[in-house]
Amino acid sequence: GITSVTIPDSVQSIGDDAFYGCKGITSVTIPDSVQSIGDDAFYGCKGITKVNVASLKAWCEIEFSNNSANPLYVAYDSQIGKAKLYKLYVNDVEVKDDVSIPTGTTKIGKYAFYGLTGITSVTIPDSVQSIGDSAFYDCSDLQTVTIGEGVTSIGESAFRGCGLKEITIPNSVTSIGNYAFYHCPDLQTATINAQRIGELAFNNCTGLQTVTIGEEVTSIGSYAFGGCKILHTATINAKRIVSNAFSGCTGLQMVIIGKGVKIIDGYAFYGCTGLQTVYYEGTSDQWNSILESGGNDKLENAKRYYFSEQPNYDGNHWHWDEETHTPEVWAKQD
Repeated sequence: GITSVTIPDSVQSIGDDAFYGCKGITSVTIPDSVQSIGDDAFYGCKGITKVNVASLKAWCEIEFSNNSANPLYVAYDSQIGKAKLYKLYVNDVEVKDDVSIPTGTTKIGKYAFYGLTGITSVTIPDSVQSIGDSAFYDCSDLQTVTIGEGVTSIGESAFRGCGLKEITIPNSVTSIGNYAFYHCPDLQTATINAQRIGELAFNNCTGLQTVTIGEEVTSIGSYAFGGCKILHTATINAKRIVSNAFSGCTGLQMVIIGKGVKIIDGYAFYGCTGLQTVYYEGTSDQWNSILESGGNDKLENAKRYYFSEQPNYDGNHWHWDEETHTPEVWAKQD
């Protein structure tokens, strides 16, 4: 039987079911002429351990019709629960350690680096406009990613299960897909300036400690930060905080709420049993004009301070500490 497949240089498209059920294939070589791969092209090719491509740019830009169109996905799926033995190569050089997506690449396609081990950092240039669904799914060694200012969308489960330590999402991003950073257990800080944060986007990031949500954010999806149990500080400038956005963040002690926040849906902070302090960047009248639904008892019952640039020693006002950039309550110096 065939063990290795080399697609000829002139081929632009690999059809549906092309290698369906070819269990004996261990290696696939794909030239940079290929632009699309059809449904289930590699379905059941459980023996694949080597995917060799001619150029990383071309590989990133391939349109995969479904998950089994991508040989990496098929290899991952067949090795669940075992050591991941398959690798991606560019001209026989393994893709690992520090990976720079080539300048001029316009997108990172679905499943492009699906489940690969050994990649520790990824730099995405400004030319890239979209990061596809599951592009870096379960790249468990991936600790740092730099997202270029050209990226407008991050797909569903794009970095799900990665080893990221911190993430900054630039304001060029309009949407972060559902589950995009789901269960990244080592993620400690997140700074997010995308317009829309999808449902469960950072759910179950059990190491997340601080999150800053910029004023570009118009909505935070339900359960987006649910189950982030040691998240202790959240700075939120989003216009709307939807139901259960911070559900079950039992370690959340302090919330800084920007005056751009207009709507807090019911149960947005459900189960935030540790919430003690709310620093609001507006006046009490502005606070009272926020449309707030029920089920946010912890938020309501927390000690609330209002912002004042000028000293106000009534015990209910705060300002930014210039050195530490953290909230400080106005207190008279003895």
